[in-house]
Amino acid sequence: MDVKAADLAAAVAGHPGAAVSHSDADVIDAQALSAYRARLADIDAELSEAESWADGPRASRLRLEREALLGEIGAATGLGGRRRRFTSAQERARVAVRKAIVSALDRIDQHDSSLARRLRDSVRTGSACRYDPDPVRPVVWILDG
Repeated sequence: MDVKAADLAAAVAGHPGAAVSHSDADVIDAQALSAYRARLADIDAELSEAESWADGPRASRLRLEREALLGEIGAATGLGGRRRRFTSAQERARVAVRKAIVSALDRIDQHDSSLARRLRDSVRTGSACRYDPDPVRPVVWILDG
């Protein structure tokens, strides 16, 4: 049976859960990105002019502005210049649950490497998590209370 990572994360005491999702929000809107790119083209033209006129201080200022603008564009876009999206609450939950499971398995490994190996082979993480044991190697769990 699959258990959603967001549900697992929300079950942790004090965790806000996945109530707020920004999955449809871009880091930068299309109009702002277009304005950045237009300003970058203007800077390139001005920089070319400043260099041809040997206007060192102006060229230096334009280079700094260009670097800052490229940094902003780079932070707001991904591969191919596409706009980045905010990480969704579900994605944050998926990553947090995966890290917690890996950490727990590492702690188990310190005491029982065979059990840790079996669990690593059987526990699946992602947007939904599950315990999926190998049917060829059946497990009988005996829990002492």
